[in-house]
Amino acid sequence: MKKLTNSREKILKHETKIKMLEETIR
Repeated sequence: MKKLTNSREKILKHETKIKMLEETIR
């Protein structure tokens, strides 16, 4: 359970990074 939450958190952070990058590119 803990591992799953950890990976989910990582994915969330990753998506946030990508969104920020896309906004910066624009």
